[in-house]
Amino acid sequence: MKKLSIKKTSVLNAVLIFLAFTLTMLCSTAKYYNSATKDLVVGSVSPQKFVAKEEIINEIATQRNIDKAVSELSPLYTKDSAIQIKVIEEINSFFDYIRSNSENIKNRLSQSDQRSDNNSDDSSELSSKIYLSSNQTYILSSMGNNDFITFKDIVLKTANSALEQGIREDNENKILVYVKSELSEQNLSNELYEIGYSILSNVLEPNMIVDVTATEKAKEEKIASIEPVMVLKNQKIVDSGEIISEEIYSLLYTSGYIQKDTLKENIIPLLGTILLILAVFILTSIYIYKFHKKLYTRKNEALLLFSLYTLLTISTKLLDNIPYMFVPILTFTMLLAMLLNYRLAIVLNFSVCIIYYIAFNFSTSFFIYFSTAGMFTALTANIIKEHNQIFKVGLFNCLAGIFITAGITLYINKSVNEELFKNCSFAFLNGIITLIICIGSMPIWDFVFGVITQYKLLELINPDNPLLRKLMLECPGTYNHSLIVANLAESAAFEIGANSALAKVGSYYHDIGKLKYPQYFSENIRGKNPHDSMKPYTSAKIISSHVTVGLEYAEKYKLPNSVKDIIAQHHGNTIIGFFYFKAKQNAGDKPVNEADFRYKQLPPQTKEAAIIMLADTVEAAVRSKNETNLDEIKKFVHELIKGKLNDGQFSQCSLKISDLDKIEDAFMKVLSGMYHERVPYPTDKKDYNNEEEEK
Repeated sequence: MKKLSIKKTSVLNAVLIFLAFTLTMLCSTAKYYNSATKDLVVGSVSPQKFVAKEEIINEIATQRNIDKAVSELSPLYTKDSAIQIKVIEEINSFFDYIRSNSENIKNRLSQSDQRSDNNSDDSSELSSKIYLSSNQTYILSSMGNNDFITFKDIVLKTANSALEQGIREDNENKILVYVKSELSEQNLSNELYEIGYSILSNVLEPNMIVDVTATEKAKEEKIASIEPVMVLKNQKIVDSGEIISEEIYSLLYTSGYIQKDTLKENIIPLLGTILLILAVFILTSIYIYKFHKKLYTRKNEALLLFSLYTLLTISTKLLDNIPYMFVPILTFTMLLAMLLNYRLAIVLNFSVCIIYYIAFNFSTSFFIYFSTAGMFTALTANIIKEHNQIFKVGLFNCLAGIFITAGITLYINKSVNEELFKNCSFAFLNGIITLIICIGSMPIWDFVFGVITQYKLLELINPDNPLLRKLMLECPGTYNHSLIVANLAESAAFEIGANSALAKVGSYYHDIGKLKYPQYFSENIRGKNPHDSMKPYTSAKIISSHVTVGLEYAEKYKLPNSVKDIIAQHHGNTIIGFFYFKAKQNAGDKPVNEADFRYKQLPPQTKEAAIIMLADTVEAAVRSKNETNLDEIKKFVHELIKGKLNDGQFSQCSLKISDLDKIEDAFMKVLSGMYHERVPYPTDKKDYNNEEEEK
């Protein structure tokens, strides 16, 4: 039966996701089926005068200015010092080789009958880059030491001078002219002049390289400095009888005068829209399944989410021609945060911003505003614990909306003008409308979908609530126990940032299953204990049944799902220790199946359920121990919490070890108020007088 229910829920979720996607596509693709206002093409004659409907950017003219500015920029160069070092080393190596091998070179060349330029063997041995004729090599190797050093210094000095000026690929010829000029001023013979020029022309290479990063940065700065060419509202785009150029056509298209009127002409952007929106839907569905799986198993909450999204999409389509600040995305986000989960609200707010940005062709300002303000709204909505906090949070969101809108307007317009004040006013008004809708619609969501709201929580903790009243009259011991558990749980939940209101409500109802057999639970027993005459297995079965019976009562009285979860999980799969050890004593050497004495539910899945498990255990155990020494109670509470931790009861919820320490401290604050030592009252006037004297 449970598998069948899960299957039905999965089918429902699949249908809801499909319907939401279909609705989005119907609203977003409607623009592709609109008839064109005017049948205009490039090169045709304009049949009438057209003016801009609103301020727009002339993209073609702006790009033309950008291209012109960029084309006038020269590349930026940077000097590569490694190349200069390499060239100088090449020259030094060449001269060092000549000097150290001068005798061998002269002997080899003197034995040759020809001293022509076709002898390249020697030159190739001299350097991998420097090539000299045999005659030039012979002259160089035959120079006296002083002349050789002087000539070497001239070549090195000329090379350094040329490299210091910077050699680029586009000015190599200019540098060689400079080299000739420098060498001609050194009073060299024609042979040495030619040798020097041959060495330098072979070895010199560009040492100025394009600095790509600096060049690109310069381009970006230049582009950023170009003001967009604007066409103002009501400014003429084209007059009647004028030829429609490509630039005019672009402006007409941007202003909405030209629209494709067949599906074929729009198939590519339509396909892109479908794919992008589908991708967002898939990713969002995966996120919900991974981090908010309960949404897939609770049809009421799934229907609530679908209803909110449907209302948002339809209203957005209907509000197509009003300022984007009035699109009710913030209302959607705030309701999600208050009714379901603020983390879910943050993700869905961002998803909706992407979908609507694509689907309805909203501006970048729209995306920035709602993705930022929506996140802020979801985070602040999470701190609402009491009814009067809604107004404070709502006002805070209004101010945040003004702040964000001002930032966007100033960034885009780069000036303080009338539009800034107009947009800020719209943002503030939208915040007020969001607040009114959220407060006013709360009872509707509670009534239609049964989600837990602040109104519902107030109703559930009312002593006149039928189920609470039934518990108070028929199980007074359990009722008092639940009140103390509520105090403990509420205090602990507040300390670790959990939902203290939910913890309080869950505590009130966690033991309602004891209504069926109240006389079998210790807090309600008066006189003889019925378990004394029962088998441990039977006792354990009766004790554990209060969880399943409690869920039946919760279903009958339509308690919220989050309270049902607490009822189911407040014992987890812990062992009913008293009767388990009693069974082991009775069995002697025979084995006892521990599973027969464990609760059959999931361990706590939420912080609130885990807190109530601990509060329930601590209250019952401390009461049964009948201990008033606070140090002993603290030690006992610590052992109880440690026992639950070691039993693995917190492995599936998000409690941290540091949270357990805070919970223990919160419990002790409440317990110290219950078990503190009291000053004994005097029994007669004499004792009273003695006490006054002692004071």
